[in-house]
Amino acid sequence: MLDTVRSTVGKIVFGTLLLPPEPGSPRVKMFEGDYGNGFLYEELFAGNGMDLVAAKKICQQCDGEVLDAGGGAGRLAAYLAEQGVRVTLVDKSKYMLSQAEKKRERLLPLAKENFSIIPTELSSCDLKKKFDVIFAVNSVFEHFSDKTETLQALKVMRAHLMRAGKFYLDVHHIPSLEKDEKWKTGKWRYNYDRKIQGVRFRVWQRTLSGERPEKVICEQAFSTNLSDFTISRTVITVLSRDEWMDLFRRAGFEVFNVWGNWAMDPVSLKLPKMVIKLGLHHQTVGTTW
Repeated sequence: MLDTVRSTVGKIVFGTLLLPPEPGSPRVKMFEGDYGNGFLYEELFAGNGMDLVAAKKICQQCDGEVLDAGGGAGRLAAYLAEQGVRVTLVDKSKYMLSQAEKKRERLLPLAKENFSIIPTELSSCDLKKKFDVIFAVNSVFEHFSDKTETLQALKVMRAHLMRAGKFYLDVHHIPSLEKDEKWKTGKWRYNYDRKIQGVRFRVWQRTLSGERPEKVICEQAFSTNLSDFTISRTVITVLSRDEWMDLFRRAGFEVFNVWGNWAMDPVSLKLPKMVIKLGLHHQTVGTTW
């Protein structure tokens, strides 16, 4: 009840009366990590855990190995390893991978053996093996520089997928995003009031237009004292559904299903994401996980 009241009051007060200062202010520090915010990124932006539940269900239907593509700080990989799944995490971010290593070290011995980490670039890696399931969660495939690099990364995923394997990824749903009056306006929106590792964080987000129509600059402002702020910035490539379908086809994938979230709800203007199930062309299209 207290958290509900705090959230409601926060959205009113901190959404209109107290907003982060602009970069360049002495009260602002820009985040200097190579990508993301380690545990902060996962705690604040990784969603409500539906992806973990879905991934567990998917992995229960196979006994092979799993690739966590662009797995960052290891949220998904560590969870699956604890469920007895053999999972390999691939990412290029030294900062995020340092967090993944810490997660791995905290696991019990058997789970630790299930969890491998390989630092490498997703669009050019060659792991010398194929996987039964590949996951790319939290909009991983929107972080490439352009559609050419995205296509190359998709082809790499196809090369690492078993003949009967499945590839699951999520991306943004543009019609839903465009319903937001603050989309690409650079106006701050107060989003979170959350305690993490004993410290209370208040978080604002905003989006700005990038150098090309498909480019979106995403900024998050964090504060623990409502005086000093840290701002992180990420540039993503947000494509339409038709553009994604074209890239999947060109990479050699068959699109089996498209949902609005990891709970398998239909795509909707109320849901900002699409979850897509891909496989190779010879497979039979299904309606379940």
